Amino acid sequence: GLTKKASLNALTVALEYGASLIVGFLVTPLMVAGLGNYLFGMWQILNRLIGYINPVSGRPGFALKATLANQQASPDFEQKRRYVGSTLLIWLLFLPPLIGIGGTVSWFVPYWVHAPDEYVWVVRAVAGLLVLNLIVSALSSVPQVTLQGENLGYKRMGMSVILVLAGGGFTWLALYLKTGIVGVAAAVVASTLTTGLFYLWVVKSQIPWFGAARPRLEDTRQMLGLSWWFMGWNLVTTLLLASDVVVLGLLDSVESVTNYSLTKYVPETLIGVIVIIIFGIMPGLGSIIGTGDTQRAIRLRDEINSFIWLSATTLGASILIWNRVFIGLWVGADHYSGPIPNLLIVVAAMQLALIRSDGNIIDLTLRLSQKVLLGLLSVAASIVAAGMM
Repeated sequence: GLTKKASLNALTVALEYGASLIVGFLVTPLMVAGLGNYLFGMWQILNRLIGYINPVSGRPGFALKATLANQQASPDFEQKRRYVGSTLLIWLLFLPPLIGIGGTVSWFVPYWVHAPDEYVWVVRAVAGLLVLNLIVSALSSVPQVTLQGENLGYKRMGMSVILVLAGGGFTWLALYLKTGIVGVAAAVVASTLTTGLFYLWVVKSQIPWFGAARPRLEDTRQMLGLSWWFMGWNLVTTLLLASDVVVLGLLDSVESVTNYSLTKYVPETLIGVIVIIIFGIMPGLGSIIGTGDTQRAIRLRDEINSFIWLSATTLGASILIWNRVFIGLWVGADHYSGPIPNLLIVVAAMQLALIRSDGNIIDLTLRLSQKVLLGLLSVAASIVAAGMM
């Protein structure tokens, strides 16, 4: 059963990610042409900057997913409903600081990125919409993580692909109507809302016990403790994924961010396929860890790492050969950052695939403290080093 579910989950996320590749491939040149180099670079920077706020949401969905995966074999459905109730309560607890910090960042971000006077309110509006998207996403993710935690992610197969295509359609419509960068941000919010409603429908039809029960104090304390550590790891992941663009935009130029983002599009996207597939099969490993079968879990981890090395090496070599040609045909050769940045981007993407795989396995043990503290130390050192270059 676990093998079949893992295969179906991997196929589901592969289809979904393939749809996102198609959408990104088609929409990115339209965004570059429709927004221009400056606003496209600004869009990249704002997404990363607002991403720094993401941990303030508490990310209770991650704690719920890991807890349900760890306790898949449990028949105590009332306890699982209390976990869902605790997740919603934690979302409410973190909502005021998220609004406060998000509003503050949205107001001051035009000064941090040195936006021209005519773009000050545009930048604030886009940042505000991206903060709103964080709020909506944290709530709407509850049905999705419940489905994944119960190792039933494959139940969304097919329809989730349509949702990805619909999200790209929202962005295309915003560009077609010439609503600019503000319209693109509004399209992201609309896509998140649509996805959340879809997963709510799926989880109600596939998981009979799904619902929210009034949590006990110990349930909330347990989920809140996990949420703090997941929040810390989300901060580490956000810094890992976003700091290169932010440092480049703040210390070099917004236009340079456009070229860098386009150069790393293929490496991050293709090697990201590996990470997405691994994430799809992880809930099944969670049930093995939850039952205490550590030897089997170790063997599965070794197999996963071997798969990552083989796939990432093959894809990485292809990217080193063809990325310059691809960018030249896709958006123009002047957007290629050069062979050395291309090589370093590929190496970093391979490292990230291994880090996120092992990080996800640690999540399933529900013991995250050492991982988070080491991650914070590592990412702080890398950001300082990047800023000094």
